[in-house]
Amino acid sequence: MPDITIYGIPRSNYVRACCMTALEKGATFDRAHVSFRHLFTDKHRAVHPFLKVPSMRHGDVLVWESTAIMRYLDGTFGEPGVLEPSGFAERIEHEQWLSAVNHSIDLDFVRKYALEYTFPKGPDGTPDKARIDKALPNMRRDLGILDGRLSGGVYLVGGQLTLADILLHNTLDVLNRTDEGAGLLAEAPNVARAMTTIAARPSFQGAAAAAPG
Repeated sequence: MPDITIYGIPRSNYVRACCMTALEKGATFDRAHVSFRHLFTDKHRAVHPFLKVPSMRHGDVLVWESTAIMRYLDGTFGEPGVLEPSGFAERIEHEQWLSAVNHSIDLDFVRKYALEYTFPKGPDGTPDKARIDKALPNMRRDLGILDGRLSGGVYLVGGQLTLADILLHNTLDVLNRTDEGAGLLAEAPNVARAMTTIAARPSFQGAAAAAPG
């Protein structure tokens, strides 16, 4: 019997990040698919009061919101806390990067860009090129910041894989599935190198298979 159930929409970068964290920590899971139609029902409200994804159940414990789920998994399975830095200063840096992914990078790469490919609003159901072009400057800015940060290695904080890396790379993976991705990554070689390294991890590959898209 699986250890946990992860509720989510398959394409969600946040669902994938939770799946990858579970796999890194050796936790087995069922993934309960949440369709867009089901998202706004009382049944889903029972596992997420704000009608969002992801959420996770572990026995009688229900946790919702991705960062909370990832921290719960890191503290509950395997060696506790190995996916967060131990030193105070590095914990603050780690928190900064988690917040940056949640509030800036996800907004620029997913909400304002990749979703135009998923739910195109252009003529005859095609992606709206104007919307995509409008998103590119902020994406280039973000990649420039990340490229500088990753100039000394493939991890954001402390020279090791952390929850921030997991969240970041499941978000940046949209670049592997969109028309502009290769060109953008050519401008950010350190980011591209880090993406290749993280994508080789069995946990990343397993999460992509468990939550495709």
